[in-house]
Order: sequence, then C-alpha cells, then structure tokens
Amino acid sequence: MTSDSDAAPPAKGHTCGLLCPVGHVMSPPSFVEPDSSLRKTARTLAEQGPGSAAILGRQGPTSIVTERDVVTAVATNADPDRTDASDVGSECLVSVSVDAPVLEVLREMAALGIRHMPVLSDGEIVGVVAAEEVLRLVLPNLADEMVGRE
Repeated sequence: MTSDSDAAPPAKGHTCGLLCPVGHVMSPPSFVEPDSSLRKTARTLAEQGPGSAAILGRQGPTSIVTERDVVTAVATNADPDRTDASDVGSECLVSVSVDAPVLEVLREMAALGIRHMPVLSDGEIVGVVAAEEVLRLVLPNLADEMVGRE
C-alpha cells in the first residue's frame, strides 16, 4: 500500500490547496559540494533550478545555499572563483517532512524568513519547496476559497 506521499505529484494547477502535502508541490533537489566555488554553485543553480542547493558534507546535507546567498556574496566583493558554497550558505539546515501540509510549511518559512526549504522522506532530501512556487500553485485556490466565504 502506498501513502499519498508515495504517489506521483499531481500536475501543476491541481486543487488540493493549503492542506496538500508539500511533497505534491516540491521541485527536484540540487546538490553542491562544500568546496564548490560560487561560480560553479551559480551554474548549478541556473541549470538545475529551484533557486537553492543542499550543501553535502561527509554525513550528508549540512546546509543550503540560495541564489540570494550567491548574489549577496558577489555584491560584497567575494571572489566567485575562490569563495566556496559553504562560506556563504546557511549555518544550519532547516527541513520539512514530505507529508507536512503546505500551510504549515509556509508558516515555518515566514517565521524563519526563508524562501527555500529541503523536503525529507526517510531522512533523505527528496525535493525542495520554494515559497514562490507554492504561492503560484495555491493562490488561485485561495482566491476561490475566499470568494466562497463571503
């Protein structure tokens, strides 16, 4: 028997709403090594999306680096060939379970002031959820729900 999180994600524009498991709206994850240069990290982010990459340590993912981290570092004169992803990424990895409701994930992201969060299943990163992508998927449903309440 499979759970909802084991099923293939619904197509974009699906209607499960804010209580939908975040696994339905996540993107495939990207990964970089701690010693990946900012240039190499930026290339990975540009080619693979979703705007962030988990930094892999000896014991697995240790933190996350985002497009914002790379841009901020370069804007403050970091050398893109000599500065590593681990130098600019988050200090700790905040993640969410694949079964967590989208609403719970959005609340957590807002409370922490983050826009990307790795999604875990059985302790492994299986995806990443980006705030803008979640909003793009749930706003049409939210608007319909709000109109229905009036």
